Amino acid sequence: MQHPLEQRIAALRSRARRLMVVYGLSWVVTTALGAMVALSLLDYLVRFQDIGLRVICSLSVAWIMVWACYRFLYLPLFVRLRNVELAQKLERRFPGLEDRLVSSVEFLRTSDDDPTAGSAELRRAVIDQATSETERLDFSELLDTRVPVRAAVTTAAVCLTAVILAALDPPALQIAVARIVNPFGQTAWPRRNHIEFVDRVERVARGGVFEVELIDAKGARLPTDVLIHYRFDNPDGGVTVETEPIRPIGSRLVARRENVARAFSYRAEGGDDRSMPWTAVKVVDPPAITALSIRLIPPKYTGCPPRKSKKNIRALVGTRMEIAAKTTKPLAAVALCMEGDRRIPGRISRSGRRFTAPGPESPEVQIDRSGSYWFELTGRNGLKGGRGDRWEIRAVPDTPPSVTIDRPTAKVFVTPKAVVPIKVSAEDDLALHEIALVFELTSQTTKGDRKSAILLYRRDAGTTDLCSQCGGFYDEQCDHRTVKYRWELEKLGLTPGVQITFHAAAADYLPQTGTSEPRQVIVISDEQLQNRLADWQDTILAEVARVLKMQLGCRSQLEAILVRLDQLGQLEHLDVDRLQAVELNQRRVSHSLTDRSEGVRMHVLVLLAEVKNNRLDRPGVQQRMTALLDEIDRLRREHLTPADHELTVAIKSAINVARPFWPCREEPNKPNTAKMAVPQLSVARLLDNAGGHQNAVVASLERILGRLTRSDGYRRFHREIGALLRDQETLLEHTVEIGRRTLTWNLEDLGAEDLAELKILSARQLELARQFDRIRHGMDRAAEELRQSDPHSADTLAVALSEATQLAVGTKMHSAGSHIRNNRVGRATARQKQINAELQRLLDILADRQRNDLDHQKDGSDDSAGAEQKPGDTPSTTPTERKNGDEPDGNVDMDRMRELIKGLWGELPAHQREQMLQLPIEEFLPKYELLIEKYFRRLSEGNDAK
Repeated sequence: MQHPLEQRIAALRSRARRLMVVYGLSWVVTTALGAMVALSLLDYLVRFQDIGLRVICSLSVAWIMVWACYRFLYLPLFVRLRNVELAQKLERRFPGLEDRLVSSVEFLRTSDDDPTAGSAELRRAVIDQATSETERLDFSELLDTRVPVRAAVTTAAVCLTAVILAALDPPALQIAVARIVNPFGQTAWPRRNHIEFVDRVERVARGGVFEVELIDAKGARLPTDVLIHYRFDNPDGGVTVETEPIRPIGSRLVARRENVARAFSYRAEGGDDRSMPWTAVKVVDPPAITALSIRLIPPKYTGCPPRKSKKNIRALVGTRMEIAAKTTKPLAAVALCMEGDRRIPGRISRSGRRFTAPGPESPEVQIDRSGSYWFELTGRNGLKGGRGDRWEIRAVPDTPPSVTIDRPTAKVFVTPKAVVPIKVSAEDDLALHEIALVFELTSQTTKGDRKSAILLYRRDAGTTDLCSQCGGFYDEQCDHRTVKYRWELEKLGLTPGVQITFHAAAADYLPQTGTSEPRQVIVISDEQLQNRLADWQDTILAEVARVLKMQLGCRSQLEAILVRLDQLGQLEHLDVDRLQAVELNQRRVSHSLTDRSEGVRMHVLVLLAEVKNNRLDRPGVQQRMTALLDEIDRLRREHLTPADHELTVAIKSAINVARPFWPCREEPNKPNTAKMAVPQLSVARLLDNAGGHQNAVVASLERILGRLTRSDGYRRFHREIGALLRDQETLLEHTVEIGRRTLTWNLEDLGAEDLAELKILSARQLELARQFDRIRHGMDRAAEELRQSDPHSADTLAVALSEATQLAVGTKMHSAGSHIRNNRVGRATARQKQINAELQRLLDILADRQRNDLDHQKDGSDDSAGAEQKPGDTPSTTPTERKNGDEPDGNVDMDRMRELIKGLWGELPAHQREQMLQLPIEEFLPKYELLIEKYFRRLSEGNDAK
């Protein structure tokens, strides 16, 4: 008989096995049923058509059931639960037993007479103690009943789900179970899709369009993977199948095939519906147009007669269209179709082979926009044709006229009696009806109170066929008119201060109106007009002076290049670049003189127009300006154009010779020091010819400038001398700069570069001297002419002219140029400083700032020709008047100084006489000028003391 302790452990073992059975069975049912439900749902949703997939699903369910039985039943139930193992688990659950339960279970399995087990009494005592201690313990606490309960609940939930699904659709449950149990059976799901064509097409016109629409017979939603199959019979007896997806067009599924040429069969598949049979389609010839006659009726306002047109129509917007045609087959219906969903029914003849469009009950067909048109022909057999033949309509709009005011081009200032020349250009794509000048008068007191129009042009009312002149090509500018009108403002009774804002307006026959940009006419007084004319003359004078200065600069640059060519015998690439700059500047001179949109010519034309339009009696001004225009034309023909040509040819010759000497492209950073041997005679001859033309232009511009400046007074000479002074100061800077390099060298020892630069500077100095002589002669003529009209200006010019003659500025300029050429740079700079100071004195005289002082100095000065200076007289030029204070400026009259030396030679100390004898007279005079002047000062002071 088992010990009570063993009985309790055995009872615990039995209960544990029952719980394990419940747990295992629950998970086996859950797993198997869940797999069945999941795969059934998948089959229901996907509708497996492949037998292989169905077999895989069935095998999956079977494998899941076997695995669940092995995992949850076989393994737990066939595991042995020995007493010792249960005792150990109980001791872990109840730690207070302290291994006594395990020892007791082992002692119970040992006989009392086993000598190796130890004392029997002691073993019994342990067993009794363990029995007594375990009597109050509940061994069932070792078992966790929650796990099998959860498994059972899960099983119940799965079963409930299966029952619900079976209750919702019992036939579907039967089909799903049957398909899984017997994957090779014929059990199938009912179809969800039942696609069919709305209208089965069995006949198509050759070259036409095959189009069918798909729907679901039971109203279900169409699948997205619908395919249409086209089957063609080949000549060799074979069959070709083409498959295309049917894409939705909006909410419809439409299959379309263009340009059908041979018979075929078709069917569609989509979703789970693959049961549609093939439908055969025959191809027959549709009705077609054999002759087409189009009659266009232009809009009534054009007055144009109807005309015939080709199939591609080009017509004015608003043109009506009438069509007559013949067909190959009798028609049941016909319609003229145009873009924009326009469909105009036509009228069919009794034979059915002729029709006209539009029909008697249809509206007129009016061309209002561009597009295409075609005919929809329906034969008596129901076939439709004509859609493949399409023609274009080009609707040409009748655009509004365009109008511009060609003259005047800007704001105009006139007197109340002036005549404003108006030139208006207008054009229209069909015909101009009228052109008018619309103006509005405003003043400071009232605005917009007078607005009216002047009719400039109106088309002859008897002309009705407006489009005959352009042959129906409406998009070209068929009618172009230029209207000239002399607007006499005297009839308007205007007063100074009134402003006229006007624009041109052109209208066509539609009618449409186009307007130009506005222009303004400002009415001014006679005095204001005189001021404007004076300003224009000053502008012309300044422009001529500017062009003259540009021409002088060009000539100076060309002379420098000629000097270098003569001195060096060859040109460098830098010289060619300078020659190109000369050509560019010469072209600018030509442009500034001859261009009608800017420069001298434009200003002269504007001035003449001002005089003419304002009805001024200014024969002198008109004569001078007309002569100026004639002279500009002569210069252009005889000198400007030839000079440009000579320079261009010279540059080309120099470049052609220089091309082999350019640096290699592979060495872009190598300095460009290569020189070129230019044929000196050819290039020099061309440059000399160009220089001759430049000289002629300079001479002519100087004459023009002299004629224009006779009434300008001394203010013009002040500007010219100021410009001359600035050029002289610039030349002084260049002279000082070259003097730093050449001052200690003899002329014979200088290099070719320095010699060339000295010649260039000398030429520039001589050119300034020539300009000064021209200015002086102009002052002389102006003083005589202004003697009666402007005595004050004449007196000022006379004083300045007398001072210039006494100072001999021109002679000193020539002397400075000679010094520069001979490398006497020290003397040259001294002369130039003195010249600058004397030019400034002339500016002061012309500015009328030192009139009284200069008159006083002129009365007490000696003759500049070399009158002998007495010891007691004050020199005409004192050190206080020099530019640099105590430094001598080199203003020495050689003959005068020789006479002075004779009188003071014996008064000088011996060492100073010795030093002066060591130098030529030209060398020591500037050096000892200060000493001589100090001597005169002491001598004068001594006489005063006496």
